[in-house]
Amino acid sequence: AFEARRQLVKCTAFGVSRAVDYLQQEADQEERHSSGSLRQLRVQVQVLLQQVTHLMACGRMHEATQLEQQVQHLEDQIARRTRHHIGVLRHDDVKNVSRVRLLRDAERVMEALAASRHELEIRFAGENAHGTGVTQGFYTQVA
Repeated sequence: AFEARRQLVKCTAFGVSRAVDYLQQEADQEERHSSGSLRQLRVQVQVLLQQVTHLMACGRMHEATQLEQQVQHLEDQIARRTRHHIGVLRHDDVKNVSRVRLLRDAERVMEALAASRHELEIRFAGENAHGTGVTQGFYTQVA
């Protein structure tokens, strides 16, 4: 029940762009869990292709055809996993936020980007880290 409510909020509360991004990420995550890593799939394809070549050289065409069907299935999985997404969320990157003057910098960021619908990404001054974790840390420290 909670998961259904969470999905409903993510798909309806933040606009179409974020709903599409969320659904694409969910689909990618499900695909990864169900079929192994992309690298593993590619290795399997290479192994099967070598076996197909060997079977064909030995005149065992029926077995080679069956393996080719497996190769096609794996290549379809790879294609689904590497397909292009409809779009990508835009980010507003804010660099050189001071931990010493955090509230002042946070106020300036919020004033400058209040009307923006882009995803916010924070980078602190003198640090290389960035991404969701750093941005969540920023919000936590401001709170």
